[in-house]
Amino acid sequence: MIRRAAAAGIAIAVLALAACASPGAGDPTAPVVSAGTVFPTGTPPAEPIVAARALGDAPDAVQAEATCGELELDQGEVLPDAAIACIGEALAAGGAAALAWSSPTVEGDPIVSFAVVEEGAARIAVHTTTDFDRYGAPGWRLERCAVIATHGCA
Repeated sequence: MIRRAAAAGIAIAVLALAACASPGAGDPTAPVVSAGTVFPTGTPPAEPIVAARALGDAPDAVQAEATCGELELDQGEVLPDAAIACIGEALAAGGAAALAWSSPTVEGDPIVSFAVVEEGAARIAVHTTTDFDRYGAPGWRLERCAVIATHGCA
């Protein structure tokens, strides 16, 4: 009886250690894995806009030159009026333009967005990736809008 209890205790300990050693998907303490690159927990890419463009599933549109700027916003910062106006003016004139920015989540993980106006386009395409957010689902989201505001599509 003592041998069974000891064996059961050892089995439980082994399972507990195995669970700690390999965190499951969705575990916020797990390293961020994106496009084959692993960013250790708490260390998002140093250049999130560059890293987002390098993602294997990045849309072609995000490769456009950021004619309206590339901004790494701090906690609580919003897109500046000049950047918003630059995209709006390109849309109104039927020209091409692009704006790239990253903004941190509450935990400091970057969310990266690209507002792209293609020549002659009637709307702005905003491509956003949450690949570097430890609490978010990886992948890209596309929104189309007539105007961008302080955080993206209005």
